[in-house]
Amino acid sequence: MNQAHFLYILILFVLLNSCNKISYKEILCLAENIVSQQPDSALTLLREIPSSRSLKDKELAQYGWIKSQAHYNKNQSLIDDTLVVYSLDYYKVQNDTSKLRSLYEIAAKYYYAQKDYVNSDRIWEEGIEWAKSVKDSTSVARFYVQRANTLHRLNPHSTDAGEAVRNSLQYKENAGTYYNIVIGDRSIGEDSIRYFLQKSVEIALQNKDTTAAAFYLRNIASVMAERFGKYNEAKEILWQAMSFQTPSQVPTLEMTYICLDLGEIDSAEYYLNKTKEVLNLSKLQGYHVTSPGENSVALAQAVIDYSRNKKLNARDIGRYNDSVFFAMNDQYKDLQAKTETKYNLEKENMQLTINQQQLKLWLMAVLMLILIIGIVVFFYIRSRKRKLLEVEENMEALDRLLKEATENTEADNDSRFFKKILLQQLGLIKLVAAVPTSGNQELLRQMSEISNRDIPADTLLAWDDLYPIVDSVYNNFHSDLTSCYGNVLIEKEIQLCCLLCAGFSTKEIQVVTQQSIPTIYQRKTTIRKKLRIGEKEDIITFLNRQFQG
Repeated sequence: MNQAHFLYILILFVLLNSCNKISYKEILCLAENIVSQQPDSALTLLREIPSSRSLKDKELAQYGWIKSQAHYNKNQSLIDDTLVVYSLDYYKVQNDTSKLRSLYEIAAKYYYAQKDYVNSDRIWEEGIEWAKSVKDSTSVARFYVQRANTLHRLNPHSTDAGEAVRNSLQYKENAGTYYNIVIGDRSIGEDSIRYFLQKSVEIALQNKDTTAAAFYLRNIASVMAERFGKYNEAKEILWQAMSFQTPSQVPTLEMTYICLDLGEIDSAEYYLNKTKEVLNLSKLQGYHVTSPGENSVALAQAVIDYSRNKKLNARDIGRYNDSVFFAMNDQYKDLQAKTETKYNLEKENMQLTINQQQLKLWLMAVLMLILIIGIVVFFYIRSRKRKLLEVEENMEALDRLLKEATENTEADNDSRFFKKILLQQLGLIKLVAAVPTSGNQELLRQMSEISNRDIPADTLLAWDDLYPIVDSVYNNFHSDLTSCYGNVLIEKEIQLCCLLCAGFSTKEIQVVTQQSIPTIYQRKTTIRKKLRIGEKEDIITFLNRQFQG
């Protein structure tokens, strides 16, 4: 295996190991981009993440925000969106204005769904203070109104709701805000109701929203009739609402009840028929008609029938309520079936995800094993190559020593004699003398074992016998060396100096002493330091000069 293959395997392993994190980040980024317009698609993307437990910090906060935002946009219950609190706390620290704008509202409604009304109101107040701090007047007004709606639902007679709505007007005028003051604050008088009514209708008509204007007028008429008994004024308000020619059953149905309160049966029946026409038209156009509306129509019809015939016929109301019950029961069964199907699909999807993860883990384990084996094989082959090369070099060094020690020349007889004795101790000269042929297998074996360090060559050398030969051949070199520096140099350093004096090369010294070349160089450096020899000066030249001096 070469280095290129090793690199490819390493890159593949890293990519496989990191693909999960990259995938989750991409999913969250895409889901965030589409959650406002396509909440269903955003939730589908989030299901690609097996569990939110695999996410941390930023990704977990982003996941919680997207999921709760999607549920909020779909007008679904937020009761299970527990992560929204974590997301809110995280983005507070990050000071992410765009996300905090929606998270305060969602978190407050989450606590409300949990029936934790104290924390719900706390979040509204905190959100209002935050919006003021960032000078977001639109959000301040919106949060005030939302808080007012919550307070009104909890206590219809609360004055706090009306105060919250009034506070919102300091930041932004809105038709719905003026209307909410009338509905949410039962302490205000007639003049205030008329003023706020006029403001809400004016703003709605400025926005060309006649449907909203008709709705406001209908509810204000109801307040005037119910609270203050101003039936005629209420009728005038409703006539104004009906003048918008908006196809809505709301003003005509309210007019029906006012006429009934006044005992005007013919007028009540007239407006009730108008209401039925609008309801039938709405059904034909595919609009959803609420069961309270249907019940109110049936109830008004029963009252009119009783007033004319003195007979109360509530059977139609009962039949309608039965039909509503059966329809809701069927919807509940359908919802159960869909929920069970969804659960089974999610369970199958989870099992598939687990299988994919297991397969990926097995693949990563196999690749890791291959990678480890590849690394082991790579370093083993490289080590073998180095060792073989070293053995070949050692064989060449021994072969050169043998040739120098056995060649028949007159030059350097003394040096050749020392080398011959040293090689004889290694058992090589005897083999050459016995069978002096180039194909001597025993000689090659002995040389190979020494070169491969199968034979501890350094233990074969009898230095006590070699030192006298060094003295004899090289002018008492060993004796002078030990006399001058015996207390400074260790035995191995003395042996190295003797071999250098005999003209042994570094490679030859490595073979006969079985020391590594770095060790030999280190010993030479140590000798220079101990003897205070210059870095470039020859050790033997220096010693001979010292001995002669």
